Amino acid sequence: MVQKVHIHISSFLDNNEWEILEKFCGKCTRLLATKLAREGGGNIRGKITFDVQNPTYFEVNLPPEEQIVEFLTAFRFFYQQKEPTHFPKILNIVGKHATHSNVKIALKGLKKQWGNSLFNNTMEITHNDTPVTSSHLFNLWFNAYYFHSDPDKMRELENMMAVMSESFVKYMLLKAAYGATNVIFKLYNGGFQKMVTEHYSSSSV
Repeated sequence: MVQKVHIHISSFLDNNEWEILEKFCGKCTRLLATKLAREGGGNIRGKITFDVQNPTYFEVNLPPEEQIVEFLTAFRFFYQQKEPTHFPKILNIVGKHATHSNVKIALKGLKKQWGNSLFNNTMEITHNDTPVTSSHLFNLWFNAYYFHSDPDKMRELENMMAVMSESFVKYMLLKAAYGATNVIFKLYNGGFQKMVTEHYSSSSV
């Protein structure tokens, strides 16, 4: 049974916090407009085949690269720590003003889902004896390939690709990003959009 948790924080937010939440909703609208988000993840599929007599086989289906770039460009505003819309910062704003125990449990759950957006802890993949996590994948792909060109991170990414194939490592990135996107939309569609819209509509009257 799904339990709904109602959070009443609008009367406690200061102007700066309202501006941040408005930016958050704006970035959510932009993310929702991407083709991958509109199509529910598109054709992101991957499978690992194990056979004792043959090498491990990675089978992947990915959307076109232009859709990937569009999606990650919109998503990065929730991942990058320097952005005001960094998702954990948004959760902190809510947690600052919502003290009910059920709310704290719900926020803790969202934070955990955000951190475990790659396979939701149903499978663990390691590389060089280190678990491959969503944050690690974002760090490598964003800083070595999509938005920056850090040579050390590029070497690490290439090493991972040599073991698991470029397409499967990219599949894991998209799986993690789309999983995290679903967590973002839980907050956005759960009342944030309506709250922010009503606040700025009443402010303009």
